[in-house]
Amino acid sequence: MKLIKFDILLLIFFVIISFIGKTNAIMASQRENHSTNIIESDEYEPDDHILSSQIVDNVQLHNFHKKSDQDWGMFYCDDNLVYTIKVVNPGKMCDAVIDLFTIFSQDSILSIDNTASSENEFLTFTCPKKNIYYIKVSNSDPDIYGIDTGYTLYIENSENTDAYEEDDNIQHARIINISNFESQYHNIHDMGDQDWVKFYGVKISGIQ
Repeated sequence: MKLIKFDILLLIFFVIISFIGKTNAIMASQRENHSTNIIESDEYEPDDHILSSQIVDNVQLHNFHKKSDQDWGMFYCDDNLVYTIKVVNPGKMCDAVIDLFTIFSQDSILSIDNTASSENEFLTFTCPKKNIYYIKVSNSDPDIYGIDTGYTLYIENSENTDAYEEDDNIQHARIINISNFESQYHNIHDMGDQDWVKFYGVKISGIQ
């Protein structure tokens, strides 16, 4: 009888171990599948280092396409203006961290991670003097990447002009690429402001 009880307990033990092992394997597989469903990088890659920073002069669409992915950008600041770096429309797996650097700073001079996944993140600072500043955007968990990690990046300043000015007439219309659903962020920064865009169209046979 004792031997039978021991065999039953041993069987239960192996069933539990097997269940835990299968559960862990399923979770790992789901996480791996989640991370690798999207393998294409965004159009600004490679931008994984301060030396490969891309100029942020308009609205940019990014994602974290690989483990520990970093997206670096750069922009020129005028003294005494207030700048706000914005990460908006993040995917449900995107918990953005924004770090601000100068070319001479090994560590970030400002860092922000105030919100949770899928929530907008803003970093605001006053520029002390004219300079080039660098932005690093990363996921708070570097092991999360791939699907649903996309976000939109842009910068505003206290003069409230958007990145496409001057674009107040047809002669200064800015090109917008409609073939890849490009978006542009504009605002009405003063009375009578107009924002002009232009795009290339192809005639489709049979459509007047």
